[in-house]
Amino acid sequence: MSKVGSTMPETVGASHPAGSLPLVTRLWLAGMAAILLILWGALGYLSAADEARGIPVGIFRIQPSLAISSQYDDNVYRSGTQRLSDKVLSVRPVVQFSTHWKKLTFQTSVSTTIDHYEKQTNLDATNSSANMGVKYAASRDLSLSFDGGVDFNHDAPGAPDVGTVSTTETPKQWKHYQFGGKAQYTFHRFRSEFGLTHGVDAKQQVGNYWNQATMTLMYALAPRTSLLTGLGWKGIVYDDSSLHRDSQEKSANVGVNWAATAKTQGDLRVGYTVKDTENPTGSSPGMVSFGGGVSWKPLAKTGLSLDLNRSFAEGGLVADYYKTTSAAVGLNQQLRSFLSLKSKVGYTKNDYSSGQENDTWKETIGIDYAFPRWLTMSTSVGRTNQKSSLPSANYDDNQVMISLTGGL
Repeated sequence: MSKVGSTMPETVGASHPAGSLPLVTRLWLAGMAAILLILWGALGYLSAADEARGIPVGIFRIQPSLAISSQYDDNVYRSGTQRLSDKVLSVRPVVQFSTHWKKLTFQTSVSTTIDHYEKQTNLDATNSSANMGVKYAASRDLSLSFDGGVDFNHDAPGAPDVGTVSTTETPKQWKHYQFGGKAQYTFHRFRSEFGLTHGVDAKQQVGNYWNQATMTLMYALAPRTSLLTGLGWKGIVYDDSSLHRDSQEKSANVGVNWAATAKTQGDLRVGYTVKDTENPTGSSPGMVSFGGGVSWKPLAKTGLSLDLNRSFAEGGLVADYYKTTSAAVGLNQQLRSFLSLKSKVGYTKNDYSSGQENDTWKETIGIDYAFPRWLTMSTSVGRTNQKSSLPSANYDDNQVMISLTGGL
């Protein structure tokens, strides 16, 4: 696996002219416009797909689903100097188990995603995950929850902690484990939450484990509106002590969450986070941090969303760590009971401890068509453009995808 700054081979293929859409994108937009007109006029009498209810088995309810997608990607390595296109077929089976007693709720899910590339077969990967959650209402005022999971994933080309992947190497597989618990106690208008989490990122070269503790105090201004304040601590320890990457993050924040009306709800927090690093040549940076989101329905069939985040993240193969700031705006427009249009525009700025800066824009637009009886077809087109202070990390990427998802 090469870092973002590694030297890449000579350019293969030409980039798209500035300001113009790739041919596949223009063809997709024209095709989707035609399909929308046909569906709107000829299929308007159809109703939306029924919601999958699962299969009752004793005290459990099992919900199996299967998603199959085909995607065209014109820059599978996220490279600015060696642009290679390919088609990828993905199959993702998921099985969910759930049960609910008077005081105890149990949920678990197992999923696997199999990706097969037509030409760049070194990118073929099988990623799996298993997650479990338990919630216990000990009394009217006290509730306890526990969750855990394990993931087997591969490095994704272009990811902030991976960068550009060499065309001669296979992305490395790594394991991620995480488990934790939370206690919540309510007294009149006050509610307190205490959480503990332990995680392991078993990545080659940069494997680490971490522990996290959080404490939040909320005050209910109204039945569905609360003010909150919180403290957090996270300690990160790397397997290789010679890297001098061990660190501690300390944070304090205030915020508000609300669902006061049928049209608007959200959760917003702002605070300050300090990262104490072990690196003798480094510093202990601090920054204003924030996170949360807002959803708004100005019309019965129109939904808008805003997601915000600013935090520290581990730099993986690119740097010791980086500050990530992101914002995304989404639109969900229901055209018919069975047909909806979705779009999203997002911006991310990553400032690395090594001095590198990446600015990334990502736009997607697509439609979902819900067939009767638990079957949905989706198609979308997306574009990602990254500008970096490191020239070799500049790239743009276009994708066209169609998928079919079914469940019981």
